[in-house]
Amino acid sequence: MTSVGANAHPLYHWLSAEAPGLLGSKSVGWNFTKFLVGKDGPRLKRYAPTDEPATA
Repeated sequence: MTSVGANAHPLYHWLSAEAPGLLGSKSVGWNFTKFLVGKDGPRLKRYAPTDEPATA
């Protein structure tokens, strides 16, 4: 798991805080996690892959 580092882009900080993962995790497992954001800005949904990177 990759955590939100101090040098991460502000958008990444906002998305991971607004759309936590399973059990409230703010980390993103790998770069295929998607965030769906409404055109007016509010967070709508977070989608994480169910396959491990080695199997995809």
